[in-house]
Order: sequence, then C-alpha cells, then structure tokens
Amino acid sequence: MTSLEYILAHFVSLPQLAALSGETADSINRYIVARCLPGPAYRLDGQVYLSSIFGDHGERWDAVFFPRSHVAKLQSVARLEAPLEEICADLEANFKADYRALLVELQARDHGMADLFRSDGSVGGDAVEALLDSEWNHYMDGTYGLCTRSASVREIATKEITIARIKQLAARLEQSPSEAARAELAQAVDLLDSVSAPFAPHEVSRSSRQSYITDIRHRFLAA
Repeated sequence: MTSLEYILAHFVSLPQLAALSGETADSINRYIVARCLPGPAYRLDGQVYLSSIFGDHGERWDAVFFPRSHVAKLQSVARLEAPLEEICADLEANFKADYRALLVELQARDHGMADLFRSDGSVGGDAVEALLDSEWNHYMDGTYGLCTRSASVREIATKEITIARIKQLAARLEQSPSEAARAELAQAVDLLDSVSAPFAPHEVSRSSRQSYITDIRHRFLAA
C-alpha cells in the first residue's frame, strides 16, 4: 500500500466530511479557525496527470484529509448553540479535565510522570498545565488525528502515558530482566497498539509505532 492509498482508505477529504456531516466546507473551516474542531491530519499538494483516449491532462490537486471520527465530532459541535469562542473554551476545558482524570485512572504517577502530581497525589502544578496546553494544541493542529485511531482524549492520554510506562519498563528490563516485568511490558505494548494509528508507509520508520511497539517487541518480547 502506498501512502496515498493509505490516506484515501482511512481518511476523508473536506468535501466528503461536509457530505457525511451535513455541514458546508465553509462552516467546517470556520470551526477549525475558531479552534472548535481539529485541523486536518494530511494535506496533499501537487500536480496530477491523467491519461485517457482523449489525451493527457494535468491539473493542480490541493486537498486536505481528516480522520473519519471528525464526522461525529463535527456534528456534535454543530449542535451547540453558543458563540464559537464559548464553544472552543468549553471544549478545551472538557479536554483538559478528561485528560487530568485519565492521568489518575491510568496511574501516570507510577509510570514516570510523577512531576504531574502534587505531594498529596492530586494532579497539579506547572508541569501538568504545560502538558495539557501542549496536548490541546497538538490535538487542535491535527497531530492526534494522524497518530491515534480516533483522536479521542482517552486515546491521546493513553498513548502518552503508555509510552512513558513502556520506557520505564524497558529500562527496568535492561537492568534486571524478569518475567513479571516482561509480561507487564507486553501488556503495555498491546495497549499502545490498540490506540495507535497504523501510520502511512512513509511515516512508519519515524513513528511512535516503530519506536515503542515494533522495536520494543523485537528487543524484549520476541519468542
């Protein structure tokens, strides 16, 4: 499969997103500019050459592609009756609140992310605020539409927390190999695999999938 085939199989263009959601391309772009909807995961920009019995033809192709999960996201935003600025503020607040809850649920404090917690065990401090701002920005710029399966806050938090856990477990195994740590690492890698996108062929070698799933399985979990 080529990267173009991958994108066309797994993502939708702006006209497709408009048709599937019942919104117009202009309204979708307004939501993106207002940061009420994440931007596209991919942009295709180039010259396309066609050949048929009528001869050869070349034309410019400039298209953007979104994850299919954008259909439900867009419909959800479109139902909200409030100024775009208020919608964006609420979406950001909810994203960060859910992420905070997932830091606790997924035990990030025990997996190399203790700096995001106060001494009493609650989530807080400058480090977590910086992380949440960064994660929201990555979400809005389309990064997580590319590297997670549905770009939900649960998948995003799971991905980052699980990578920290994998790093921690891999370091432990290098120092003191044990079957218990290997089993825990296998579980963490499977979890990361479940939320990570396959990635386009040209991206795989530089992706988190290569570093924390394929390479880790080869180094520590191969039979």
